[in-house]
Order: sequence, then C-alpha cells, then structure tokens
Amino acid sequence: MLCCLLVCDLQVDHWLEFSSRRLCAQKGLALALGDLEKALSLRTFLVGHALTLADLCVWAALKEKHLRIGAWNVRTLTDNQASDRPERRTAIISRELRKFQIDIAGLSETRLADEGQLKEEKGGYTFFWKGKLANEPRIHGVGFAIKNCLINHLHELPVGISERLMTIRLMLASSQMATVISAYAPTLDAQDEVKEAFYADLKSI
Repeated sequence: MLCCLLVCDLQVDHWLEFSSRRLCAQKGLALALGDLEKALSLRTFLVGHALTLADLCVWAALKEKHLRIGAWNVRTLTDNQASDRPERRTAIISRELRKFQIDIAGLSETRLADEGQLKEEKGGYTFFWKGKLANEPRIHGVGFAIKNCLINHLHELPVGISERLMTIRLMLASSQMATVISAYAPTLDAQDEVKEAFYADLKSI
C-alpha cells in the first residue's frame, strides 16, 4: 500500500513539473500537447482513478494557453481629422480587446483603403486590414487585431483575399493547421454577382 502511494506521489510530481515547465513554455508546446494526448488516450485521469492535483494543475496550465478569438464590427477604423478625440480608433479598440482578454479578433467594416498593418505599441495589438482601392468608396473592409506578443509565434501573417475576406492560419498540435476567417458577407439586397463572388472566394479558402 505504501509503495503504491509513493508511486502515485511521484506521478503527481511528474505532472506538476510537466504543467509548470512544458505547458507554460512556448518552445516545444506542440510536442508537450502530443505527450499529454497519448497519456490520456486510454484513461480519464492522469494519476490513478480519481481527480488529483495533477489534473487540476495541467488543466489550469491549458486554460492559460487557450486562444480567445472574437469578432467585432467596428464600423470604421478611419480617423476623423476634425475630431477632438486624442486617440486613434485602433488605440480605443485595443483597449477594449485587452479588457476582454481577446487574443485574436476578426474585424469587419474597417473602411481602410488597400492592404496594410499598424502596430499599437501601448495598446498591445497589431491591426491588419484589406479594403478597396484608395480611389474607390471607403466601404466594407475586413481585418484582424492580434496581440503583439503572438505575432512572432504565428506560422504566417494574415492574408487578404478581398475587401470582404481575410484569413489567418494557426499552427495546432501534431503539425495541423486551423484557418480562421474574418468575413463580411453581402446583405440580402446586394447584387447577385456580388454574392456569387463572395461565396466563390469563401469556397476557395
């Protein structure tokens, strides 16, 4: 009985170290998640047949690693030069995203021309957008706001498909990829060719 308890204690210690070192590190996270998946493939709990501190610590570490992804129709990211507002709209939006701890936000109705990016150093987010050409009406427009601390860990930067579609690919465990789409679909009263073009682009992603 004593021997069994010692083995369980050693196993719990192993998972405590696993959660604090491997799951909390950016480097090698995918490999750590693969090892965890193997350990849980034939069991419900990490140690023994009941919930232990090992399960709680690993779960807490995984919770911190979860990406919070949201969507926001911002109406516009353009700044009115005649306004008395001292901050850029991107700075205001950064503050709101930070308040809700959003990691990546899909943005619609950005209304910015062409394609580009802007980094809010104090706000903590980098904005990417895709819009119509500068000589066209400032309507539609999509983009992403991504935490600055995540930018260097991205497999690739967002790709603008059109003023209605932008994508970003995220690396998952086991070398799998997830595609996140920021979309601004045409309304029911839009012309048929506009709708067909949008859904053809969406289907090709």
